[in-house]
Amino acid sequence: MANLTASDGHTLDCWMTEAQGTRRGGIVILQEIFGVTDQLKGVADRYAALGYDIAIPALFDRQERDAVIPFDQGPRGRDLMLTANLYQMMIDIDAAIQALRARGGKVVPYKPLLDEAITLSQHKPSAVLMVDRGLSAFTSVPGRDHGYADLRQQQLWRYEANFEYRLPQDAGVINANFFFEDLEDVIDNVDVSTATEVLSARGNVGDGERYGVRLDGSLRLSFVNQPQILVTAGLNLEESTLVDPFLNIDREPTSVSNAAGRQKAMRAI
Repeated sequence: MANLTASDGHTLDCWMTEAQGTRRGGIVILQEIFGVTDQLKGVADRYAALGYDIAIPALFDRQERDAVIPFDQGPRGRDLMLTANLYQMMIDIDAAIQALRARGGKVVPYKPLLDEAITLSQHKPSAVLMVDRGLSAFTSVPGRDHGYADLRQQQLWRYEANFEYRLPQDAGVINANFFFEDLEDVIDNVDVSTATEVLSARGNVGDGERYGVRLDGSLRLSFVNQPQILVTAGLNLEESTLVDPFLNIDREPTSVSNAAGRQKAMRAI
């Protein structure tokens, strides 16, 4: 692994593979939600055999260093992806581009290729989120292309109250936590499905709220002559909604936890 420094000072790992034979250029390969896996390193080897320098930046390094997610743990990788900051990911990718650029060659503008792909596509997007890294000039399509600055950061205000009751003679504790979150400019999946395909994109989807209660209790088993054993149990209830600005209806956000569950455990003290 090479060590790169992004423009904001963040350091990240990057898998680098040198071209074999005559160098034809460089390629940055972007990881999926599983991180920089052995499978991606194998892809890098195949491109290197064709004459390309390869860089695979570790885009989860800001959330968790050395994060390689097993393929059967997709939800964990999804959660890391949802907590990632798009702008920070882009400057980490730019650090990989600069590392390849230092080896010689030129940057091939991607925007004209994107415009041509959209022109040839059967289902054209109505909006495209663009991040200008300043590597080459490009022309935005009015009404379709939007800068990253147009995507407002999600904000929330959290209010909570906690109540605790201790049972006599150190027999146990009952705790209740109530919370309410006021959400603004929630960033979530926007439905851009067509008549034949189910599609989504990320964007600001409106304001919402989240509220819930968590109950925890513990009981020492002194009444059965086992004071060294403490039984604990918990109940967590949450609900979240937001107002969809396009459909003007209430909906549940996909990136905000909305679940109810029970947890029980026994441990010796």
